[in-house]
Amino acid sequence: RPLFILTIACWLCSGGVQAAALTVLTSFSESPTQAMVEGFTQRHPEVKIEVIYRRTLSAQRLLSQWDGAPVDMVLSSSPTFFHSLDKAGLLARLPVHTQPPAWLSPHILGLDGKVAVVGYSGIGIMYNRRYLEKYRLPVPHDWQSLADPVFMGHVMMSSPSQSGTTHMMVESILQQYGWQQGWAILMQIGGNLSAITARSFGVSDGISRGLAGAGLVIESYARTSQAHFDYIGFTPLRQGAILPTYLAVMQGSQQSALAGQFIDFLLSAEGQAVVGTSEMAKVTLTEPQLAQQTDFV
Repeated sequence: RPLFILTIACWLCSGGVQAAALTVLTSFSESPTQAMVEGFTQRHPEVKIEVIYRRTLSAQRLLSQWDGAPVDMVLSSSPTFFHSLDKAGLLARLPVHTQPPAWLSPHILGLDGKVAVVGYSGIGIMYNRRYLEKYRLPVPHDWQSLADPVFMGHVMMSSPSQSGTTHMMVESILQQYGWQQGWAILMQIGGNLSAITARSFGVSDGISRGLAGAGLVIESYARTSQAHFDYIGFTPLRQGAILPTYLAVMQGSQQSALAGQFIDFLLSAEGQAVVGTSEMAKVTLTEPQLAQQTDFV
């Protein structure tokens, strides 16, 4: 009996009792994701959250592989990504009931009961004031500004085939201007590009570092950069797309109850405070102004 007790004691001390674990796959950058994770683990220190960072295209490939990494939840702002996962039968019913505000419903993908909305963001043009002054460039105020020949070699953009949010920006231009004029604007912007990044947050990083003067970004990335650099500006596009922040639970997850706790936390007052911080920089579900002022549907 003493030997048995000693063995159990050693097992406990060596980590035999494992903390509950939740694996989240996301297309977001590290800063906003860690803000969510740290907020939740402060409330639930017994839970360990592991994060996998992937572009939406590579994330979809990973989730489609039968021997891929076990994932409990998916976090992204790309509606096409979630529709593809649902079409493949990879999304489970949410373990908790969620109901986004009615004023946000025109901008939300139609996967009721399978995705939770915890915040949202607009899109626009981020720019570096110091860069613009150095090259004597005007402040860009709309899509056509980035298509102007004066911006040749001064614009950054992420690849629409790799970034779900950039894909939505391209769709926004086509819906606003029509097929022919929209593609003409996109081709002109393409002629002004100095670089195409694989990840959408690569654009905000590049502009902050002075690698380009302006670029198309989701507003949350611009807000995060503005919190650190006073020379960063942002022009919101009121006829651009609204991009909600979605969470979904994967089929086959063994942590459905824990995933429900994570969703409940982000929808609570404490969690929404995290959503609105400069690190995550999303618009909370208590702020309808941006969604209501945006014409794009």
